[in-house]
Amino acid sequence: MKPIKVLCMLTFMAAGCQAIFHRTSSLDFSVCPPPCWQNITPGLTSEEKMLEILPTIKYIEPDSIYFTDLPWQGFDSQVGCAIDDGRDIISFQALFLDDRVAWMAFDGETGMTIDQAIQIFGEPEFITIVHFNDLFVYISNPDKGIAFGYSTIGKPDTWLLEIQPEMEIGGVILFDPNAYQQILEAGLMSSGVYDAEQTLQVTYPWKGFGDINTLYPGAFP
Repeated sequence: MKPIKVLCMLTFMAAGCQAIFHRTSSLDFSVCPPPCWQNITPGLTSEEKMLEILPTIKYIEPDSIYFTDLPWQGFDSQVGCAIDDGRDIISFQALFLDDRVAWMAFDGETGMTIDQAIQIFGEPEFITIVHFNDLFVYISNPDKGIAFGYSTIGKPDTWLLEIQPEMEIGGVILFDPNAYQQILEAGLMSSGVYDAEQTLQVTYPWKGFGDINTLYPGAFP
């Protein structure tokens, strides 16, 4: 058994490059409708089944796959791996409850803009804006078990002020809606900054694109 890894908690560390660019994502969500990914479905797929599926997925490095049964923040176990298309590496992590995947996260340069993510995942219900030196933004539909977002680390100053459709997301989260409260409590929708109650205090109904202060008053302390 490999030692437990420290969860990235979807900090959306996408970046280096300051420019906004568009390319094809190595993440394929066409096999089954999200929150399912590659026939791995939150709330249904077991650890054993996930470990069978992962080595068969394109771009996943088999040697990077790990499993640990050490509990973390109320979750029972963890599976992870690297998705490497030869261009960028995306970190994949999954947490389990009662031998069913409860939460899956893809963290890295996804190749998707916010607009493209909305086309794939549907219109969001909420936006969570975590202000911790930089911004960590989660755009979500908890009833469907889908979230995606970005951070402003290494990005132009305009990313601190506006949300625009062409901005590239740095991560995707797929989860079991029944585990949403525990996911919030573990800080998995706030980059580890807040618990559930604090996260909900910085979560607003999605009002689309534009100036953050205008659309989401109170987002900045």
